[in-house]
Amino acid sequence: MWSRVAVALTLVASPAAADKKVAVASGYAHTIRGLPPPHGKKTMKFLTTALWEPIVGKVKDPTVHLPPKLRLVDTATSAEEKEGERIVVIKRMAKQRGTTILEIDYEVFGLAPCKDRKVTACLMPRPDLSFPNDDFAKTP
Repeated sequence: MWSRVAVALTLVASPAAADKKVAVASGYAHTIRGLPPPHGKKTMKFLTTALWEPIVGKVKDPTVHLPPKLRLVDTATSAEEKEGERIVVIKRMAKQRGTTILEIDYEVFGLAPCKDRKVTACLMPRPDLSFPNDDFAKTP
């Protein structure tokens, strides 16, 4: 729905139910139209203002569920998880090679315009980038 880029669909077993199949997101799209401001406090506010929709390929199997939306929060904020969403604390954020990167579940994501919607921001995995003096993104 959010991206027309070809996406490989990977299925994983949900910890809540072994028979429940969940599609894996290849990235996340901001639910509010608009591009992020330059790196800084305003960027953090942009990241934490709205939900982030998972980007997945077309799911034809009715037994496959979409992954939850992300609600990003900073380390000073507490939030209550609602049904259909998952709260993720932004532990680190940096600017590297002109891209704002952040850590989500020990993986580096880059903040950029979505490929098919230039006025919407997306978070996409960036295995080519890492935080200085840190190999966390390369080790599981």
